[in-house]
Amino acid sequence: MSLWAIGILPAAPVGSIKGYIRDATGAAVPDVSVQVTNQQTNVAQNAKSDRTGLYQLLDLAPGLYSITAETPGFRKELVKSVSVLVDQIVSVDIKLEVGQITEVVEVDGGIAAVIEPEKSSTGTNFDPKMTANLPLTNRRFNDLALLTPGASFAAAGTQAGGFAAAGSRAQSTNWMIDGINDLDPQVNGANTNFRIAEAVQELSVVTTAPSAEFGRQSGAQVNVVTKSGTNLFHGSLFEFNRNDKLQATDFFTNKLGGTKNPLHRNQYGASIGGPIRKNKTFFFYSWEALQQSNPIPTTAVVPTVAQRNSVTDPIAKSLLQYFPLPTDPTQAAGKTNFVGNFAQNSNDNTHLVRIDHTMSDKDHLMGRYIWFGGNTLSANSLPTNGTSNTPGSQNLAITETHTFSPTFLLETRAGFSRNVTNFSVQDLGFNAASLFPSVPGVVDANQNRLDSGLPNIAIAGYATLGGATNLPQGRITNTYELFANATKVSPFGWTRHTIKFGYNGRREETRRFLDGNSRGAITFTDFDHFAGLCQGCNGQSLLLSSSIRTGDTLSHWYRYPHAFYALDDIKVKPNLTINVGLRWELPSVVSIK
Repeated sequence: MSLWAIGILPAAPVGSIKGYIRDATGAAVPDVSVQVTNQQTNVAQNAKSDRTGLYQLLDLAPGLYSITAETPGFRKELVKSVSVLVDQIVSVDIKLEVGQITEVVEVDGGIAAVIEPEKSSTGTNFDPKMTANLPLTNRRFNDLALLTPGASFAAAGTQAGGFAAAGSRAQSTNWMIDGINDLDPQVNGANTNFRIAEAVQELSVVTTAPSAEFGRQSGAQVNVVTKSGTNLFHGSLFEFNRNDKLQATDFFTNKLGGTKNPLHRNQYGASIGGPIRKNKTFFFYSWEALQQSNPIPTTAVVPTVAQRNSVTDPIAKSLLQYFPLPTDPTQAAGKTNFVGNFAQNSNDNTHLVRIDHTMSDKDHLMGRYIWFGGNTLSANSLPTNGTSNTPGSQNLAITETHTFSPTFLLETRAGFSRNVTNFSVQDLGFNAASLFPSVPGVVDANQNRLDSGLPNIAIAGYATLGGATNLPQGRITNTYELFANATKVSPFGWTRHTIKFGYNGRREETRRFLDGNSRGAITFTDFDHFAGLCQGCNGQSLLLSSSIRTGDTLSHWYRYPHAFYALDDIKVKPNLTINVGLRWELPSVVSIK
């Protein structure tokens, strides 16, 4: 018996086993009954060797398998503990010995050596041991993918984030969970919200030359497989904690007389999986949460006490209350005189549930749903000028695999993914109109809460009042998908060929709003113009003669991309495989509602 990994990579979240069956003389043994059984669930699949002795099982859930081979005139061969990883074809050659079929020859397959000299694709597989033991600060599988050779962080300013591989753009990386895309079509990047480290069984990253079955993106292909239940109940419970007790005070906090920033970070969760009906139906559930308060020490220039006392204009004077007092009053006007611990808060929860069901020896069904919800707060130059976000994400996968015969199977997948962002100013709900009774254009929170809050007031050389001018903004992106993948072994009697073909169609849609400058923005060349102390100001701030421009946008677009592919795995010789594939994609025209 020999064992190695070869072949093309399937885009589905599965692995495969195939190999040659020979007798003691090395001659091929045809028509051998082969059964592959998952050792955790006892779910089995069957195949027969062809006239060359080749057998193939091409749609196996990642896991640990045993293989039995039997035919009259030979002893029954049993190979145990064969590890099948996602996106790999593991080859197990079996040698039959003459004898009674009631006699059993048992072999321990062990872990497959990942030697793939014939495969043009390159990449990395993170097996269950690695995914369980490698440290992940944020408990997100995206961070694990960054460990792939040839991968690097996305360039600074890349909206999608993620990583780039082999010279491609970060926005060219395709992300899939259980065979369903996990991409935000607005930014063409990964949805990085999900914390599902406890639920990830395996992860593969193909960095170059993927097969024709892969598509949508031209760069790296990331495929994540979540855990399923087994015949035994398994669970976990964890918590990670960090705080400021062993953390030194920031240098600038000490220098400017500030207060040490606190740190409270708690990550916790649990998982459980097991049988609903042994050998038939299984479940798995995980929950992971984060609660973090990590204020960041930040310095700023704020008006001194003397400057405050010099202001006579009523509007400017009322705005001074939103500037904090200097923490170092010895500094001259216009110098850095304040340090504060500006809020950086995150709270979120991720729930994942998966059901696997074997309807018959020909039909297997899987359903999996992930839900994420949370909120963040990130302050800017002043304690009240932060940005709030209430993100939400979902990902649904349903897969049905039907085996028409040991040489022909059809896999159908349907999925849905959603990503929601909702950015707003920290002082959302504040009625700025009460501070500007004579300035036109200021938003009245009683009439328009969405665009409420202080206007953006910038004084050259000083910290800015009000949130960013590109707030509020947000979007909802939805993707609906359908996949159909058919595999035929030895079509038309061509025993050296394995043909795979399929279709992928989806609807991508985005609903986005961007109320840029909705609260207005005013810039002053210096403090005197703000305070009304400049020559010609006559004791009045230029706020009195300003008007604030407002505006908002809302758009809704969608499209229907399609793709077809066909590929042929040609086994020319036992040590020579040729992979031929063709893929056609139609990006579709974008329609606007």
